[in-house]
Amino acid sequence: MSVFTEKELEYLAGQRLGRIATVGADGQPHVVPTSFRYSPEYDAIEVGGLRMSQTKKVRDVRHGGRAAIVVDDVLPPWQPRMIEIRGTAEVVPSGGKAFGNNFEDTIVRIRPRRIISYGINPGEQTASARSVNILGVIRRAGCPARPAGLPQAVRPRLPGGSGGRARPRSPARQAAGRTG
Repeated sequence: MSVFTEKELEYLAGQRLGRIATVGADGQPHVVPTSFRYSPEYDAIEVGGLRMSQTKKVRDVRHGGRAAIVVDDVLPPWQPRMIEIRGTAEVVPSGGKAFGNNFEDTIVRIRPRRIISYGINPGEQTASARSVNILGVIRRAGCPARPAGLPQAVRPRLPGGSGGRARPRSPARQAAGRTG
């Protein structure tokens, strides 16, 4: 089962160009058009290019471990459609030749954490947005490695929002016998 809906996968399969966004080491955003494909094996978006290993997008992903991609178009007379995928990203040394013989083997793989779509379903004029459970994606894909940006230990959050960490009680709460 994919994190993408059937309609989103159909839309992505019918498109050839997207815009990848990264953030550089200096904190400046960087957006460029790029080729992409959906990888059912990793349930992720893969970005390829002719000189991929030499690009700013690869340097940015190596530095920050995050990226977003927008794929969009407009049907006549004026029906905009789009999907934005934000997530953790990693540079992968192989897989780019699947884009074409002229492409470098290096790719950027974006594992979705947030998916926003608009106009993908016929007659839909509202945006659909959802967060993605990244641990479920990793297990389904059978990925041996933890993607960039994911902490080594993920603790379940306890009721009360403490995330498993005890919070010190204020002197006023201690005096009143209240907890938390």
